[in-house]
Amino acid sequence: MIKVLFLTLALFSAQAGPAVMTSLTVPLRTLRPYPTLLATLGVMPVPTDFTPADSSAFATAITNSAGGDTITLTAGTTYTGPFTLKSGLTSTVTIRSSAHASLPSNGTRVTSSDRSNMAIIVCGNFTNEACFSTTGNDADNWRLTGLDMRQKSGIGNTGAMVKTGSESETTSANTPNNIEIDHNWIEATQAGTVRGIFVNGRNINIHDNYVSGFRNSGQECQAILLAGGPGPVTIDNNYMMALGEVFMSGGLTVGIMPGDLTFTRNYLEAPQKYNPWNPSVFDTSDVQGTTNLTVLIAAPILTLCRRRSAPAAMLMRRRRSRPLPETGAALAEAQRCWQRPVILLALVLPEISQ
Repeated sequence: MIKVLFLTLALFSAQAGPAVMTSLTVPLRTLRPYPTLLATLGVMPVPTDFTPADSSAFATAITNSAGGDTITLTAGTTYTGPFTLKSGLTSTVTIRSSAHASLPSNGTRVTSSDRSNMAIIVCGNFTNEACFSTTGNDADNWRLTGLDMRQKSGIGNTGAMVKTGSESETTSANTPNNIEIDHNWIEATQAGTVRGIFVNGRNINIHDNYVSGFRNSGQECQAILLAGGPGPVTIDNNYMMALGEVFMSGGLTVGIMPGDLTFTRNYLEAPQKYNPWNPSVFDTSDVQGTTNLTVLIAAPILTLCRRRSAPAAMLMRRRRSRPLPETGAALAEAQRCWQRPVILLALVLPEISQ
């Protein structure tokens, strides 16, 4: 009742001057858990900048956030997840580092020298816990920027460090919407983590990140997997390193075929230090197109070794386990090939029927 009285007083005092409204800001903010009431009365909640000091406070800030809010994490401080991005937001909530102003501007990729300006996110204390995932299949209006994400030592992850959506979702409207992931350092510093970012959704923008180090014996790994969703999805100006496809679109037997994809200015690498013998997979066949693919010619750079007969494609229809040869002449040829990386200037996409 007191909250309603405060709100009523604020509404009737709107013309009394900014000083009155400023003095009523705090009680208005206490009504943030009641967005329907606020919308009915024509009052927008005052945006909050949460500054959580630890992991528990960070999780609480995510739960209590409303559209337009900012959650500012202290650069250099470690926050241990997993953290779940909720659905139902009407405008973007930004999770950022306190030193975000010192990070590169849009269009410039982060480097190792930027890590000191990032907050540290440890995915979790148990196997397969993501640093960030969405509520069920859905989450709307989130931006992750200026975060140094990593696995805890000795903890593996066969899912993804950042997971938006579910591979089993079959309804486009239920997929995550309006997600931006930019200027982050997402790295698996040890074997056992399969992928960096799993994407299934609408209006997804991934740019200016460093996504690296994904390898696990006997599994195809990717820096970014576009599993499905109607799109559009923009993947621009990222560094990506993994053992496997590095980047893959499709590859699942259920869910929604990937929609519109724009893939530009990315650098993809499968380095010599991830020599995939005994056993692993390196499969670059079985290409599946998206609904509409835009690739800037000469912009995506791929450094890897490929079989002479295999297409240089990273848009996959299904995943298969095909170990590379371990003995004999075939192994020697594979080793020679791996030691002579091929620089590819664009994705090669054979024509297929939709």
